[in-house]
Amino acid sequence: MLMKKFTLTLTFLLSAIAGVAADVVIWEGSLAGNLDFKVGEDLHTTLISNVKAGDVLNVSYSGAGEENKLWLQNSDWDTYDNSVTGVTTDILTVGNGVYTINMSQAFIDGIKVNGLKLRRSSGATYSFTKVTVSEGQNPQPGDDNPQQGDDTPGIITVWEGNQSESIYLTPGSDLYNKMIGDASGQANLTAGDKIKFYYTNAEEGTEIWLQANWDGLSGENSMPTISGDGEHEFYVNEADLAMIKENGLRFRIGKGSCTFTKIEVVKANQVGPTTEGEITVWEGELAGNLRFMPGDANYDKLTANLGAMDVIKFYYTGAAEGDQVWFQNIDWSNLVNIDPSTPTIAAGDGSYEFSVNDKAVAEIIEKGIMLRRPSTASYTFTKVVVIKYVPDASILVPGEGENVLWSGSVKANSGKAFRYGDERANFIAALAVGKYLNVYMSNVVEGNQIYFKDVTTWDWINADQLNLKPGQQVYSYQITQEMIDRINVGTGDYGLLIQGKSEDTYEIRFVTISDNPISAGMASVISSKAIRHSYFDLQGRRVSPTAKGLIIKDGKKILNK
Repeated sequence: MLMKKFTLTLTFLLSAIAGVAADVVIWEGSLAGNLDFKVGEDLHTTLISNVKAGDVLNVSYSGAGEENKLWLQNSDWDTYDNSVTGVTTDILTVGNGVYTINMSQAFIDGIKVNGLKLRRSSGATYSFTKVTVSEGQNPQPGDDNPQQGDDTPGIITVWEGNQSESIYLTPGSDLYNKMIGDASGQANLTAGDKIKFYYTNAEEGTEIWLQANWDGLSGENSMPTISGDGEHEFYVNEADLAMIKENGLRFRIGKGSCTFTKIEVVKANQVGPTTEGEITVWEGELAGNLRFMPGDANYDKLTANLGAMDVIKFYYTGAAEGDQVWFQNIDWSNLVNIDPSTPTIAAGDGSYEFSVNDKAVAEIIEKGIMLRRPSTASYTFTKVVVIKYVPDASILVPGEGENVLWSGSVKANSGKAFRYGDERANFIAALAVGKYLNVYMSNVVEGNQIYFKDVTTWDWINADQLNLKPGQQVYSYQITQEMIDRINVGTGDYGLLIQGKSEDTYEIRFVTISDNPISAGMASVISSKAIRHSYFDLQGRRVSPTAKGLIIKDGKKILNK
């Protein structure tokens, strides 16, 4: 054993003096059977620690007969595809010889996860005698080469080099982890992003088959045709992302030839102000469900910029008549604090926006939000922005001592309902005979009305006080036991809907409970109150003017020390 170690060391020294890199001996002996490099065993560790993409694996043998074959398999006896190994024949030369394999990163990644079995064909007569690794000359996928650079903002370089063979990002491999996400859980690839690959010397009509395992990606993503030198990019929808996460991604040269030079993830959700007061939290093209879920980069960008009374606005193209969007959480349940939770959007290209109150923000922070596209819908999401709420000094806001049950912004013809879950329970618990239910509004015009309807019978509770005055900013209604009984039925569908007529477009902004009625006067009557300063924390909750830390005064952030 000592002599063998000395001989190997001497070989390295002599090779270094001659300026030639020495082969690394991985295994040596005589084995007339299958040679297995099993994950977790020393032989596997020795191989993986000494081979990199672009190197050559040399398998020496003796005594091969006619038609003797060598199959490259994993430890489960599954043969590696030649698009991964790059070999063109499995038949050995008769007698003694060396079988060589140019090691691609895809093949190394497969061996790392699933091991390598050098399997003799049935009836073979040869014996394995040595396995060595020779240093390669050309950079291959994953090789540390001078062309590899840092990622530029918004672009993640997954691989850079030169390879004229198919590339396979095997689950668990370094390249896979670079594309899907790093060890700390950073989600590099999310739905709506683009994957871009670069190539040179593509034969006319070359087809690249983009596959997750052996299943093609969706639609036009599955088999692009290329030629010459260039690049090709494609959007990753939610279905493709799930397939890639489970099975990896194969850039397979299905027809023709080319040389791959680079693979990138192009992030489509860069954050940055667009127009005044708008913050873009996602941008791309996604004909599927758009998810902002805890742990995703999309979620972090949304929640970092979202506060109570802000507006979430999304843009889309290609909507058909009657298409809807559903606002759901990570459990695929409708978000109860966004009303309505399943609106119908306008046909064609357009946008839809909705306001979020403090409860909706908390709900999104806890379980995320999914802009769910029903399977029958035909539109494509293109952008999502947050429009920051800026309090208007001319708009009346609740005063001290009022119990704010809801804040936000909804059109009167859509209305605000207290109909489900904790929101309904908290609303009913706050009702007390003799107190006042107050609705704060803006943009009220002549002929506007307000309806309080119990959602069991849909009859008016306030039938004697329906009409609003132009410019009216608050409506107060005294609570009676009959009103409570109609709202709090306790079984089936029950609760309260606050709504205007179908043509009423004034804004409902706050719903509160108070001990005394709030003046229902005109803006001119309450102007002294309307221009008072308003103070909120970063979650949209009213605070005292002396509250410490970062607060919002009249729509502007200030720091109270």
